[in-house]
Amino acid sequence: MNARTGYLVAALFLLALFAFLGVQSSLAAAGADLTTGQRAVVMLQWWYVVLAVLAMAGLLARHAGTRLVLFAWAAIFVTRNALVPVYRDGKGLGLALAGGAVGLAIAVGILHLGFRALEPTGDHSSR
Repeated sequence: MNARTGYLVAALFLLALFAFLGVQSSLAAAGADLTTGQRAVVMLQWWYVVLAVLAMAGLLARHAGTRLVLFAWAAIFVTRNALVPVYRDGKGLGLALAGGAVGLAIAVGILHLGFRALEPTGDHSSR
């Protein structure tokens, strides 16, 4: 397995994992009496699931627009992670910042893996 394939497999695995967790969390909230903020969090989860699926397809096809999809996924993922402590758990701004920071760290890691997977095969040997 070459480096590009390793980056691809890791990015696909993580995107699939977070898509699964997003679906699971959204379905768990189905039927509950949600506030407007909680409904917004659930909607963000569905959007990052859709974008994760599109990103996975783009990574497999090595489509040129995949980087934009990954950036959109990352933005929604970070936003959702920042909003969950406030709207779902009723916590304060400190936990929202911590959730956003954790989401940002995860998103940056997945962006790195995805972008490396999209590079031409020969570019990894010089790094």
